Amino acid sequence: MISYLSQNGMNKVFEQIVTADPNLMQYGFGQIYNQNGEIKAAQRYPGLWVTPVKTDITAKQYTINRTYQILIYDITDAVKSNENSVISDCEEIAFRICRFLRDRSEVFTIIGQPIITPFSDKFLDDVCGVTIDIQIEFNGESSDCEDPGYNFNIKYNDLD
Repeated sequence: MISYLSQNGMNKVFEQIVTADPNLMQYGFGQIYNQNGEIKAAQRYPGLWVTPVKTDITAKQYTINRTYQILIYDITDAVKSNENSVISDCEEIAFRICRFLRDRSEVFTIIGQPIITPFSDKFLDDVCGVTIDIQIEFNGESSDCEDPGYNFNIKYNDLD
């Protein structure tokens, strides 16, 4: 059994967070824009979108470090007079998510300090909120018996 969570496993973790939080109405995972540059997020607010940024494998310590960017956003009014209020509410949700990820898992740990940054953007509507840049470390140690049977010696292979 591999003792770290796959991207599919983390997708499920974030989805469960959104399902449990009565303040969030939408969830998405992956790239937020499609190939045509159109936003994938639906017009349900507030929302949370998780984008995997990179995965680092540390062979010496048998760890896997994943970096995610998490967007928490809500719609603003036509003249953006509620922008500060929306950002403040989204930041509170971000604090809760960071606490949950830091304190509630025996499978992974947060590396360093999450960075929360306000943003404003035009999705299908004018939205604003915060992004969380966060790095999560997983124990990637597993036994060799989980690997496929690579029963060839690459040094002696004919590579033409």
